[in-house]
Amino acid sequence: MRRFNAPSLMRRAALAAVIAVAAASFAVPVIATAAAPYVTIKTSNTVLANAAPFEISGTAGPSAKGKIVSVYVQKPGTSAFSKSGTVVVNSKGKWYFPLYNPKVKGKYYFKALYSTAHSATIVTNVLNAPIYQIILASTTSTQDSGLFSVLIPAFQKAYPWEHVNVVAVGSGEALTLGQNKDADVCLVHSPAAELTFMSNGYGVDRRPVCYNDFVIVGPTADPAHINGDTSALDAFSKIATSAAGFVSRGDASGTNTKELGLWTSAGITAVGQPWYYSSGQGMGATLLMADNLNAYTLSDRATWVSYTSTFNGNVDKLPHLTLLVQGDGILLNPYHVIRIPGANNMDGALLFENYITGTVGQKVIDTYGILQYNQQLFHADFGTTSTPIAAAR
Repeated sequence: MRRFNAPSLMRRAALAAVIAVAAASFAVPVIATAAAPYVTIKTSNTVLANAAPFEISGTAGPSAKGKIVSVYVQKPGTSAFSKSGTVVVNSKGKWYFPLYNPKVKGKYYFKALYSTAHSATIVTNVLNAPIYQIILASTTSTQDSGLFSVLIPAFQKAYPWEHVNVVAVGSGEALTLGQNKDADVCLVHSPAAELTFMSNGYGVDRRPVCYNDFVIVGPTADPAHINGDTSALDAFSKIATSAAGFVSRGDASGTNTKELGLWTSAGITAVGQPWYYSSGQGMGATLLMADNLNAYTLSDRATWVSYTSTFNGNVDKLPHLTLLVQGDGILLNPYHVIRIPGANNMDGALLFENYITGTVGQKVIDTYGILQYNQQLFHADFGTTSTPIAAAR
């Protein structure tokens, strides 16, 4: 259910727009029995979410001229379509069905049924349907890696009445936005904090989405001599012993939480040491700072690749850094999506969650990076049961 109040209206002004949903031409089998008086030419998949006058219209093939179009409507949550009215296809193969009910609010799905089977192309247009805003609180790694540049347009193509506004911050701040209901949905990678968030009742329906891993990167000269180490804890110990520079995100993000946990597991107090720096910024900015200081840092693999790849004309933004340590199971990095109960756009949040954990969204995630950087950056994770990832959740 969508709720609007004064603050939310200021944050999420519904924008007037025209949404067009087109279906390709296809042949419909001839009806063989009088028991089925109608055939479905096209289910519009059009969602109406306004109380203003609107119209659905269609363009049919020549054989549909003069035929009756029955328009059916279904409100999500109900089991079937109900008949809304009828209209006749005119001599130009057009039909128009105006609807207006100021008391009707919410989402409605429409489909058009013709009285005679035929081949047709139907275009369903919805006028005056507003755009709803989804506030997505997520990590800078999903933003800096470029994942959202393909995932969000794909989602909005499927659901053009929903517009996703990304607030890219650390996982800790993203969860705080969710706790305060300043976000509708969170996509984060800080499992311990997520579980606390859920146990406190701030989120619902936490689902695994994808995973990648963290890597330790540092100066090409590698003064701590960690290149090729298979243990992240050993590498951190060597960095501390050498007093080589290390840049932390220092922003309570999932990456920062992982990094601090590694220092603790290695028995080292790094915070406050003269060689330990805090950027207080996202992953991309932290990598740039480490590059400028010739220092080590912990990065998620996706952001690292997106900043250093030279594939297909990309430019290496971190010329002084190299990847030194990877592959330790402790460096697994799972991402989860969490909806916020009582948020302003709970309907949109559910659509987004279902999309990114559904077949199409998971494929977008799983293939991202191959065209852009010649390597996969995230692994789709919804419904998987692999032991290492299950343990990291």
